[in-house]
Amino acid sequence: MFTYAYYSIVLRRLGGPLVVGLALAAEPSVWAGPESTPATSGAAAEAAVLKQQGDALMDALDYPGALKKYEDAYAKHADAALLYNQGRALELMGRFPEALDLLRRFDAQASPELHAKLPNLAQLILAIEEQTCELSITVKVKGDKAPRNLTVKLGNEVIGGALVTKKRVNAQDGAILEVTADGYEPYRDTIPLPKRGNKDFTVALAATDKTAVLRVESPVAGAKVRVDGKDVGQVPTEVRLAPGAHTVVLSAVGYNDNEITVELGPTDVRTERIEPGSAPAYTQWWFWTIGFGVLAAGGGAGLAYALLTERSPDEGSIAPCTTPVFAGPQADSDCQPTASYLPSASRNQPTRVRPSGAFQIGPVPVFRLEF
Repeated sequence: MFTYAYYSIVLRRLGGPLVVGLALAAEPSVWAGPESTPATSGAAAEAAVLKQQGDALMDALDYPGALKKYEDAYAKHADAALLYNQGRALELMGRFPEALDLLRRFDAQASPELHAKLPNLAQLILAIEEQTCELSITVKVKGDKAPRNLTVKLGNEVIGGALVTKKRVNAQDGAILEVTADGYEPYRDTIPLPKRGNKDFTVALAATDKTAVLRVESPVAGAKVRVDGKDVGQVPTEVRLAPGAHTVVLSAVGYNDNEITVELGPTDVRTERIEPGSAPAYTQWWFWTIGFGVLAAGGGAGLAYALLTERSPDEGSIAPCTTPVFAGPQADSDCQPTASYLPSASRNQPTRVRPSGAFQIGPVPVFRLEF
């Protein structure tokens, strides 16, 4: 068993071939890797030439150059041994997640004969995996859609452009994470990436536009809305406001105004459903019920007072015996009107005048007439 740290240090110090051969025991040539499938076609022959050129570049410590030769060779002839060589070049370039991916592909595709030549392959894969971290980044923005030009960057590498980014990266004590998007303040922080671990990180982007959005609704169609004394239309209506407290007034025909206070934070999106105020008193059923009750009670009290109260008669201004009340002669009258006040058929007849007294309804006197 060997550790990646020891293996990597010795490999770089001695230039590679001897140490790797010792670490992987059965491998006869480090950069050549396991023996490739014999070239039986023109493409395979070209791939073999490119592989040899890559091996030479590996010996010269030109790992990027060697990687390019191995990639070109694999494009011409998909030999599993070339996946191994690409993985080793990426490993020495410090691109551990990519190296791990290629070595795992090699492990899955290689024949038993190739596996037999690399008995320590599993140990190598574990050692490289230890140098990586599974990173998950969740970006929080207003709404549930990614803003335009969202970019998630780790160090100098762009690793994502969505609200959720998952990627295996190199483990390190402090990596610089940058997130940018149109309409939001850029985010930058240094985060730890533990070896052979998982790191979940959440980034809440702050919008450059701090205004909030208030939507006003009401069950009363056509109700008008005023915000901070300014008309903003009929419900439903939407208005953009600065963060803070705002006075909202709902006005509807047949109702009193209803006023509320709404506190909005930066970039809030709020919906307020406002009920109308109470109806005026004269539109309420109880107003008329009580009103008529009061009138009826008042009228009844007045009538009762009139029926139950008796007082002295007022003095009249009409001289006695000048106005007939009942036409026709009456024997018991104290006075007789003059002939000019009698109907023509009764001028020779005496006219009866009802004696003075109280007018009554049942036993209760109501008023008196005296002439």
